[in-house]
This record gives sequence, C-alpha cells and structure tokens, in this order.
Amino acid sequence: MSKSTRLLTATYILSYVAANAPEVVTTERIAEQVDEHPTRVRQIVAALVKAGLLAASRGAAGGVSLKRPASEISLRDVQEAVQDSSLLAFHLFEPNSEWAGKSRVHLVFENLRAELENRIQAYLAEHTLDQTYTPIIVPFSPGGTTDMLARALGEHLGTGLGAPALVEHLPKRRRASAALRPHMTQAQVGGRTLSIMTNSGVLSATLADPTMDPGKAFVPVTLLAESEMILAVNAKSRWHTVKDLAKAARARPGKLKVASVGRGSVSHLAGELFQRAAGIELVHVAFEGAQPAVQALIAGGVDLYFGTPPTFLPHVRSGALRALATTALHKAEAFPDLPRMADDYPGFEVEGWQGLFAPPGTPPAEVARLHDRVVEVMALPEVRRRLTRQGFRLATSTPEQLAERIDAEVARWRELVMLSGIRVGGG
Repeated sequence: MSKSTRLLTATYILSYVAANAPEVVTTERIAEQVDEHPTRVRQIVAALVKAGLLAASRGAAGGVSLKRPASEISLRDVQEAVQDSSLLAFHLFEPNSEWAGKSRVHLVFENLRAELENRIQAYLAEHTLDQTYTPIIVPFSPGGTTDMLARALGEHLGTGLGAPALVEHLPKRRRASAALRPHMTQAQVGGRTLSIMTNSGVLSATLADPTMDPGKAFVPVTLLAESEMILAVNAKSRWHTVKDLAKAARARPGKLKVASVGRGSVSHLAGELFQRAAGIELVHVAFEGAQPAVQALIAGGVDLYFGTPPTFLPHVRSGALRALATTALHKAEAFPDLPRMADDYPGFEVEGWQGLFAPPGTPPAEVARLHDRVVEVMALPEVRRRLTRQGFRLATSTPEQLAERIDAEVARWRELVMLSGIRVGGG
C-alpha cells in the first residue's frame, strides 16, 4: 500500500467509525466498507489506536470506536499516525468536484475534508496534468450504491478508451436540476462525459415533467446492474413481517414514516404502491441519497424504507436493520430467505437498476465502442466478485433494450401517479 493510499484509507476508516458511533466496529466491517484487505486495514487501525485516535476493545477481534471527538482530529494527526505527508495521489481530484476519491463511506469529517480540499487545490495550482480523463458522473452523494458501482467500473474502463475514467459527484445544489442533463467539465476526451443513473433518477425527472423526452436527454449505453427492492425496518421495532407493519400502519394512519431518495424515485413509488396495496396511509420523507435514508432508519427518524440489497446488506448483517420482504417476483440473491411482497399483495413488483449513459448527440459508433468496452469490464472476474459480494446483481444490455425498458417504466409509473394523485416534483 502506498503512503498516499494509507492516508486516504486512514481518513475513511476514521469517518466510517464515526458514522457508526457509539457502536464498536470490527476491522472486518471496516475492510468491507473501504474495500481493502483486512490485514492492511488492521495495520492502519493499529496505527490509529497507537496515536490515540481510535479506542480498541474486544481484544484481538479488532473492535474499535472513536476515542476523540471528530472535530478535534486534524489532518496532521492522521498524517502522523500513518507516517504520511504525501500528496502524490491527490492529483486525481478535481478542485471543484464534491468529495471524490476512494469513497466507500458516506461521512467525511468536515475539518479533514476542508483541509484536504484546500491542499488539493494548492497542489493542482502548481502542477499541470499531462492527460485528460473521461468523467463518470454520479448524481448522488458519495458512498451510496451507485458510487460503489461507478468506482468498480471506472477502475477498469479507462483501459481501452485511451484515458482514465474518474468518478465525479454533482454538488447538492445541482443534483435535482442536472440529473438528466450532460455535465461538462474541463477534463474531457472528445466531449465525452458519461453518467451512471438509476431508474429512480430517470423516473423522478420524467414524471415531474410530462413534456420531457428521455430519449433526447441522454443516450443509453448499457444496463449495468438490476436489483429487487428490499423493505426494511429498524431491528429494534416489533415488526417481523409485512403484515405486522401493515397492521401497525392501519392502526395509526398517517403516523408511520416511509423514507425515499426523492419524489418520483423507485423507493418513493414502491412506498406508494405499498400504501395502495395494503390500504394504509404513510408519511413520505425524502432524502438526498440512500445512505442518509438508511441512517435515518437506523436512528429511528423514519419507520420503513424500500432500498436495494447493497444498501441494506452490511446493516442487516450487523443487526441494525431487519429486512422484511423483497419486491421482486423471484427470491433475492442477497436475502434468499425473504418472502416476496407479492405473497401478501399479488402483482406487487418493483425493480431498480443502474445504467450507463452518454450525452445527447454522441455518434452511434462511439456508443457502440463504449458499450463493448463496458460489457467487457463488467464481465471481468474481479469486478463480478467485488460487486456480487456487495450485493449487486450484474446485468448488461444493448442500448436499444435499455431505451425500451425506460419507456415501459415511465408509462407504468405515470399511470400510478395519475391514479394516486401523488406529487413527484419538488422536495
């Protein structure tokens, strides 16, 4: 592991531990989040413990918690702990992009982040990059499932395209308005900027604006992954089945809160479908991404949430959340023992997916070249192992198949919106 990688990994280890406070977190869970070998993670954790930044417990099992408040930990503290003052890896950051890099967690100390970004900008001001790159835009917060997928793809996609492929996140203030618009940066290759979008992003934009034509807003390249949605609740709740949850909601109409990643998203629409099928009334609470929604569910701020298996997998394994059912007609690979929503409510079926898109006007020959290269990357054994372990169900398609799928889903959910009278635009 290079020194610069040690510094970045140490920062993410600290932020992940802080995100789970006051829970004690094992090195195995940390390694899974930062996607590093457990042995390497243990080495860095040991250095952070020795420096007084983490407190160790549970002996050799490697359970740790934050020893000092996050606001008191500086970049110098982390550098001294891992004996690293290098900035060699930081040229991969764009000075104006939201936190990029090896994002596997949703929280980065604001004091560390600010100092790192200042130093990155100073570094870039003194160095001229000798190559351009292909940006992959993720219109969601770092650390979520789309971010995980984008980084796995980006690490290999550049080989064969002639330039590295790096992940960028749209700033919060631009996500909603720019979800379906091509994002342009100073570092491009032939005007190419790729974007990974979910059907939540596509649906929320098109359902909010009936005049929008998805076929003119972007060019489908290929499907990347698809997923059933999982209905989950806090593990401390008394609901162990979907019927338990529906009964409680029926007894307290308008009291239970259902989370989503935004109006018109698949998680929002799944919640609305549940209300219609079960004859219940829930309060919808929208968040800016899957991780904030999950944290609210763990903290008790909301009562239920329809999310993807990669979103829930580590939290169900840790015992923080309880999965109740899958929204697909088949069994969930990551949760094979879960019943189906359709078992209680016939016809209940909701699936999510992620796909890769190019800007409008991209030549067909370029779309074909991108498609072929992406399909090659998604078939690589190391990529499949990594994403499958994280709970993804990988699936590729032709550009035409993805376009047809979008048209069918938009038509289906527009009908539900009209029947339900739900609001899909705005916050």
